[in-house]
Amino acid sequence: MISSITGTTALFGVIGNPISHSYSPIMHNAAFQNLGLNAVYVPLEVPLDKVSEALVGLHTVHFIGVNVTIPFKEIIVPYIGKLSKRATIVGSVNTLHWTENRYHGYNTDGEGFKRSLDEDLAFNLEGAHVVIIGAGGAAKAVATECAMGGVKSITLAGRNEKKLTELAYRIQQFFPTIRLDIIGPDLTPLSSYVKKADLLVNATPVGMKPGDSTPIPADWLHSKLSFIDLIYNPSVTPLLAAAKDRGCPCTNGMTMLIAQGAASFKIWLNVMPPLAVMRTAIENHLNRVHKN
Repeated sequence: MISSITGTTALFGVIGNPISHSYSPIMHNAAFQNLGLNAVYVPLEVPLDKVSEALVGLHTVHFIGVNVTIPFKEIIVPYIGKLSKRATIVGSVNTLHWTENRYHGYNTDGEGFKRSLDEDLAFNLEGAHVVIIGAGGAAKAVATECAMGGVKSITLAGRNEKKLTELAYRIQQFFPTIRLDIIGPDLTPLSSYVKKADLLVNATPVGMKPGDSTPIPADWLHSKLSFIDLIYNPSVTPLLAAAKDRGCPCTNGMTMLIAQGAASFKIWLNVMPPLAVMRTAIENHLNRVHKN
């Protein structure tokens, strides 16, 4: 972080609820410092029913760029002045940029997800069978990226059948040749889909809180199944630990977090931030936490 915050310091942040777990301030402030920018990035916990007021407040105090996380990625869409094409397809926003006298909304989650598949799993989406657990903003971004990558089928699973159906309809509108299946709220039939899948994605927050179990039974996993848990804090969720035990190629959401953050940074400042610096900052933070 810069040594002195002044009246000319550029303001950036992330809104969510909860927000204390976020690593975004750590990596963005490290990037600002490395590039010598007079800027600061802060976490902002917004009450669940105050998203519109929050946007007014952010504009009033001149926040240039804002990230959006759980649970506001979809809720915030009606309040945004203009959406990018990708955000329109996905139906959720994770990045806001104040320009042309309004906030423009973007979604960089898909870009981050694709980088994680490439770098962490060396996974090719072309022709793959994918199972996605969840139907929120992250699931929408992942499903869209999978469809754009040429997967053969997508199975959407979760407790909220209405949201699953809406997501399936949205994907089908833009990608009519992809097979789409919906499993929920009873997830028992999902077992057979997971056994045939090439890629499993946990796009729910299950596993984030201490004491959480797993979104699906661990014994459904198999060694030919690649798995990405979009949760990055904790770094190993119960389901990710089970996947490792069963020999699955697997990873958490850290690479996706850094890559989507870097894409947001580029939108705000037209500069690509130092990815290695951002990752090192988070790793150093984790080492300090673990020592304590």
